[in-house]
Amino acid sequence: MKLHLPIQVLVLIYATVLLTQCTGNATPQGGDAGSTADQNKALKWYFTCGDPACGRGYVKPKGVTECKTEKAGDPCSTDAQKCDPKDNCNRLLQCSKSDPTKTQFGCPQSRRIYKKNIHYIQQREREALYRQALRIPLTTYHYKKQPKGKKHLGFIIEDLPSKSPAIAPGGQRVNLYGYTSMTLAAVQEQAKQMRALREDMKRLRVQLKRLQKEKNCVSLNPRKHHKKGVR
Repeated sequence: MKLHLPIQVLVLIYATVLLTQCTGNATPQGGDAGSTADQNKALKWYFTCGDPACGRGYVKPKGVTECKTEKAGDPCSTDAQKCDPKDNCNRLLQCSKSDPTKTQFGCPQSRRIYKKNIHYIQQREREALYRQALRIPLTTYHYKKQPKGKKHLGFIIEDLPSKSPAIAPGGQRVNLYGYTSMTLAAVQEQAKQMRALREDMKRLRVQLKRLQKEKNCVSLNPRKHHKKGVR
């Protein structure tokens, strides 16, 4: 029996988008426009989100220069500029007019104290998420603003249902938290299916052994078995 595991591709995407969230990079398609009040604010250094779960220790980011004298709260001059303060939670310092962790999407907050109306996903819902994840068409692409830049792997928002948990409110951005959670649900469902297949294989092996034993008995006592068959 061959098992096709298309979810492995989704797991790779999960790791990719998780790392993107950890480093606090903004999407190349542009961030929130912000209010007029935000536009009038002075530029300051702010910490980005960093790792969703602080604990793996400092990891040097690619393409970000090390901070020299920059500190959170100090004034800066170049909007969106970043530097690496060598933070244990892998936060970066970003020059901005407002705190990048306080935007509409903000940083992932998974502690119970921050949430209400908590509903644990049931089996039928998990199966539906599994089917949604498998139907996501993957693409490679370049952003129009970066035609000679790095090729990206991902999906196109228009290819997904409008109510997909992978799409953020407004339909312009990927909801990374919802996307990775949907992928996790798909992994859980496939693991359940594989456990069921293993149990089926065990039962088939037991039946096969019993049939093999009966066959051996027939071959050793052909006359006795023949008499029983005549009766």
